[in-house]
Amino acid sequence: MTPTPSQSIQDATHAYTPAFEGTQVEQRRAVSSEPGYSPQASPPSGRKRRIPLRLLLIVPFVLQIFGTVGLVGYLSYRNGQQAVDSLAGQLGSEVSDRIEQNLLDFVETPHLVNQINADTIRTGLLNLQDPAAIGRYFWQQIQLFDSIGYIQFGSEQREFVGVERLADGSFQLDLSNESTGFNYRTYATDAQGNAANLLDESGSYDPRVRPWYTAPVEADEPTWSEIYSYVASPKLAITAVQPYYSAEGELVGVLGNNLTLSQLNLFLQDIEVGKSGLAFIVERSGDLVASSTEEQPFRMSSEEEEILRLPAVESEVPLISATASYLNESLGEMATVETATQRTI
Repeated sequence: MTPTPSQSIQDATHAYTPAFEGTQVEQRRAVSSEPGYSPQASPPSGRKRRIPLRLLLIVPFVLQIFGTVGLVGYLSYRNGQQAVDSLAGQLGSEVSDRIEQNLLDFVETPHLVNQINADTIRTGLLNLQDPAAIGRYFWQQIQLFDSIGYIQFGSEQREFVGVERLADGSFQLDLSNESTGFNYRTYATDAQGNAANLLDESGSYDPRVRPWYTAPVEADEPTWSEIYSYVASPKLAITAVQPYYSAEGELVGVLGNNLTLSQLNLFLQDIEVGKSGLAFIVERSGDLVASSTEEQPFRMSSEEEEILRLPAVESEVPLISATASYLNESLGEMATVETATQRTI
């Protein structure tokens, strides 16, 4: 059979293709067999990768910015912290000074009243032989001084006269002399300050052995008594006292003005010490005297017959107990503190 033209072209193509494909295979084999050939192109071993110029310019600049910002932030924080600490210290000092000044003004008044009474007796305007007249005088006087809660006089003849301001604004008269059998009697007062109806009568009373009487006799000058409990009521008080002597230098008696610890509590509560601050007074013994809180600075014994002092470290107010503990640890015994000091807790 004679082939057609198309068949001739196809046969020629088939005949040529194996030869072409073989040539390509041989070429690929020849290339792949060359030394150092790798399917993935890689730069010559002698060339190093270069860092882009943009990166060299940006990185140091960014590092400088972060370093500067960090340093400025740190210094600002330190300066701000120091400013806050300094301001807090100044405010603390101002509050302490204000409390101290108010307290000094408060405790100076009783001594002023004692001196006024001593001068009144010395000029003869007040007769110490007339207990009723003394009672009326004290009744009038106590109404002139809101900070005074009790005015009293005890003599070497064992006589006693005292007038007390009660929480409801009324007044009571306390007497102990020969006419009462030296028993301690408490009377309500009328509109002129005279003794009205008898409210209570306690046992025998001798003012000469009371803490408020012995303190100025021993000191031989105006002073403060130790804190003591009342005879006829469950109260703790401290008394500003002054001895009174005759023209011959003989002791006649002792004048006094009492401040109960409850009064001191109310006084401290009226002083502004900030929203979260408080003020409190502690004796050298560590016992709490008063605070600006509602907590009373004493406890009653289990039999309700004795008033017990409250150590500041045992206060139920956390800030008071923690501060007292810190002061004991940092200053040692409070009795050894001689000068004013300030601590940041």
